[in-house]
Amino acid sequence: FEKANFEMGVVVDPENFDFQYHYEVVMFMVQPVLKPSFQFNHFFVREMVRLQVSDKTNLKNVKMIEEALFMQRLQFGMYSLLADLSANGNWAEIYNKATGIDLDYRPLHSLLKT
Repeated sequence: FEKANFEMGVVVDPENFDFQYHYEVVMFMVQPVLKPSFQFNHFFVREMVRLQVSDKTNLKNVKMIEEALFMQRLQFGMYSLLADLSANGNWAEIYNKATGIDLDYRPLHSLLKT
């Protein structure tokens, strides 16, 4: 997880970057595709924005690359629309069928330092 973030150019200063916090934020944001059923709501969207923007402990050590900024805005917008609709579904199955990628949630300790 640390290596991937550094190689993507997201991490400016690895020595002062809180990878555990970043991992927890990422895991919160991808909840809809990690659970067999998820209903979008405005609390989830507000919390996602708060974690990503307002309480960002890594703000000084993050470089927002253009691709990530686009994807983040797209995700916030889509999640907001789904919250307006109170959309409920098996987003993991939809994601897996669309991408061919079966997402796997592994505990934090198995992804850090890899």
